[in-house]
Amino acid sequence: MERRFVAVNGRQVHCTLLGNGGPAVVLLHASPGDWSPLRALATELARTCTVYALDTPGHGGSDPLPVPDPAMSDYGDALGDTLAALGL
Repeated sequence: MERRFVAVNGRQVHCTLLGNGGPAVVLLHASPGDWSPLRALATELARTCTVYALDTPGHGGSDPLPVPDPAMSDYGDALGDTLAALGL
């Protein structure tokens, strides 16, 4: 398990990586919260996949979005930008 931060549009996004190869699987937690309830699932998936467990904006170790009242589309855009920053 490797914990890291990725820079996305001036924000820091917390990401935990598990696995040693295989197809990428991205896990998103319920909000509010962080990725930790997904630990058992991530560990199991990591047997055959590379797992990216993200903390969503403003939760866990990730910085919030820079807008006062983000809409779902803002979160969707942030996810797309995060995946691009990770090379996915």
